Amino acid sequence: EEFKEMEELFDRFKRAMEETQNSKKRAILK
Repeated sequence: EEFKEMEELFDRFKRAMEETQNSKKRAILK
């Protein structure tokens, strides 16, 4: 149960990182 929560948090964290990287790339392209 606890492990599943950790995995979910990690998943959200990875997604947030990806979005941050994407917005940085967009900023560079502009």
